[in-house]
Amino acid sequence: MPLYARFRVPEVWLVDVASETVDVYREPAREGYQSVKAFGGGSSFSCESLPKLQFKVEAILG
Repeated sequence: MPLYARFRVPEVWLVDVASETVDVYREPAREGYQSVKAFGGGSSFSCESLPKLQFKVEAILG
């Protein structure tokens, strides 16, 4: 993740199959991402570039 943040990728999702979560990294800075939120089963989240589109964690995990 530090490399993505260093190159200013605005948002990165890490799908953790073992813990059944999606970690959303935002606000890139030279040191890393300033905002990291974990979303578990039953929750949904949106992408900053498409705020009206909701993603369900269950749909991503399959």
